[in-house]
Amino acid sequence: LLKLNSVLKETNEQLLSNEEEMKQLSEVIFNQRLMLEKKSEELEEKSKKIEDAFNKLTEQNEEINTQKEVLDKKNKELEILNEKLKGSEQILKKAYESLKIKEYQLLELNTELEKLSIVARETDNAVSIYDAGYNLLWFNEGFTRLYGYTYNEFSKNIGINLFQISTSPKIRNILNECIESQKSVVYQSQSVTAGNKLIWTQTTLTPLVDENKNIVKLIGIDSDITKLKEAELEIEQKKDELEEKNSQLVLYNENIKSSIRYANTIQQAILPRLNTIQQFETFLFFSPRDIVSGDFYWYANIIENNKIFDFFAVIDCTGHGVPGAFMSMIGNSLLNEIIIEKRILETNIILDNLNKRVIQALNQEYSSNTDGMDVCLVRIQSSENISNIQFSGAKRPLIFYNSA
Repeated sequence: LLKLNSVLKETNEQLLSNEEEMKQLSEVIFNQRLMLEKKSEELEEKSKKIEDAFNKLTEQNEEINTQKEVLDKKNKELEILNEKLKGSEQILKKAYESLKIKEYQLLELNTELEKLSIVARETDNAVSIYDAGYNLLWFNEGFTRLYGYTYNEFSKNIGINLFQISTSPKIRNILNECIESQKSVVYQSQSVTAGNKLIWTQTTLTPLVDENKNIVKLIGIDSDITKLKEAELEIEQKKDELEEKNSQLVLYNENIKSSIRYANTIQQAILPRLNTIQQFETFLFFSPRDIVSGDFYWYANIIENNKIFDFFAVIDCTGHGVPGAFMSMIGNSLLNEIIIEKRILETNIILDNLNKRVIQALNQEYSSNTDGMDVCLVRIQSSENISNIQFSGAKRPLIFYNSA
C-alpha cells in the first residue's frame, strides 16, 4: 500500500505536471489559432488585392495587345520609312562630306583672310578695293598714312571713281589692259597728299574674277617710290655729268695717246738702225707691251787707238709704258755719254758709271725713288780672225753657245 500510495502519489504529480503542460500547450494552440485566423484574414485581403491586380493586369494586357497591334502597324510604316531613309542617308552622307570639305576650305580661307587682314592693316603700302564700276569701296590704314586722308575725306576731296583718283594720263589704257588680260598691271604716277606733299607711287592693279571670268573687284596696292624717283633723278643728273666728263676724258685720252704716239716716234728714232748691226750674225726680237716701251736695245761702234770696238746692250727699265719710256731715254742718253763721249770702254766700269749717273739723274740719294734698269752689256773687239768678247751684266746673264 505504501508502494502503491507512493506510485499514486508520483502518478498524481505526473498528472498535475502533464495538466500544467496541457494548459500551456492549450494556450500556445489558442495563440496560434488566433494568429492563423489573423493570417487567414490577411491572406483573404491579399487574395482580394491579387485578384484586383490580376483584373487590372488583364485589362492592361488587353490594352497592351491593342497597343501592340498599333505598334506592329507603326513598325511596318517605320520599315517603309527606314527604306526611304536609307536612300536619304546616302544623300545626306554625301552632303555631309561635301559640307566638311567646304568647312575645311572655309577654315583655310578664314586663315588666309586673317593673314591678309593683318598684312592690310600693318603694311606701309596703301591697299584699296574697287568694284566692277571702278568705284572705291575700301582702303587700309596704310592708304591713310600715305595720302593723309580718311575714307570720307578722300571721297569728298578727291572722289571715289578710279578715273577721278588716278593722276596717270594713261589710266584708261592701263585699265583696258588689266581687264582684257585679266592680269596684274603696274604703273607709276605722281600725287599730292593731304599735307600738300608731292609723292611718287607705284601702283599694282590686280583684277578679281568670278566663275564666268567676269571682273568683280579690283585691288590696288600703292608703294611710295618717292626716294627711288629722287635717286633716279639724281642718277640721271650724275649720268649727264659723267657723260660730259667722259667726253672730256675721251678727248684727254686721245690727246695723251697722240702725245704717246709721238713719243714712240722719238723712241724709235733713238734705237739703232738694223742695217748698222747686220754685219754680225744677229737677230732681234722687240715687242713692246704698250705704244712706248720701257725696254730698249743699244749699239755703238767705237774706234780707239786703231782698235775697233762694237758695243751691244739690252736694257730692261723699271716700269712699262710712259714711265718705262722715260727711263729708257735716260738710259740711252747715259750710255751715249759714258761710252761715246767719255770713251769709257771697259764694260764693268761702264756699268758702275751708269749706276752712279742714274742715281744722280733721279736724285735717289735724297728721295725714295728706287727706279733703275737691268742691263746686259757686251763689247766685241775684232782683229783679223780673233774676236775678244767682254761682258758685264746687272741682273741679266750672257748665254754663250759654242757650236764646235
